[in-house]
Amino acid sequence: MKTIREDIFNEIVNKNFSLLSTHGQNYLKDNDILEMMKTYSTHTDSDIIIEIGTGAGVLTSKLCETEKKVISYESDDRIYNIVKKLEKEFPNLSLIRQDFLKSALPINKKYSVIANIPYSVTSEILKKLLTNINLPEKILVMVQKEFAVKVVKCNPVNAQTIFLNTTCDCKIFSHVSKNSFFPRPRVDSCLLEIIPKNTFAPTLNYFDFLKKLFLAKRKSVKANLKINNIDFDTSVINKRPEQLSKDEFISLYNMFKVVL
Repeated sequence: MKTIREDIFNEIVNKNFSLLSTHGQNYLKDNDILEMMKTYSTHTDSDIIIEIGTGAGVLTSKLCETEKKVISYESDDRIYNIVKKLEKEFPNLSLIRQDFLKSALPINKKYSVIANIPYSVTSEILKKLLTNINLPEKILVMVQKEFAVKVVKCNPVNAQTIFLNTTCDCKIFSHVSKNSFFPRPRVDSCLLEIIPKNTFAPTLNYFDFLKKLFLAKRKSVKANLKINNIDFDTSVINKRPEQLSKDEFISLYNMFKVVL
């Protein structure tokens, strides 16, 4: 079944707005996928659901039906001025006209993120969410299929895939057809589920550490981190980064962070 908020969509069309796929303005219209995301939100213990990119308000409306507090960010002023009427329809909705990457996340409140995010800033969004002091309980985001497969398979081994796989449990929640969007994108999509682990809290320092570690993939850990006159396990630091196990990445960080 296909659906869309016709009142909002028609207003966007009547105003002759140009929707740009390059800006992530591919709006989800597949009711089965929307219901899946709505149901997912009810299986969290979160007080707040964050949506990144209100768009035509279709997912926003579905999330609001759960009666949880919904905070939705929309950076396009043209779209915001149309969808702001949703706040009158749903008293549990707060629409924020702001770039999510410049926003402040909830403090001391449990929240989850469920969103059809702009693919061009996927990495930046996940980095912001997963280096925050107050981590989300769960993340379910629409991403490019190629990105989701790389994360779940941890291939290629790089700073991003290791960061996500050592700090979170990641899995492809559902494959999503190109026909589920308007305008129809050129790439295939997936719903990617990311759940932060309780055993190791990610930090910005850890992310930066991994970037430094992978600065030159053909060089050893020792060479990349410039380890001199420090007592480290040579069986670890003489390896190249892609040869390390997930546990070795964390152990190495825990040993090395005191001299960062």
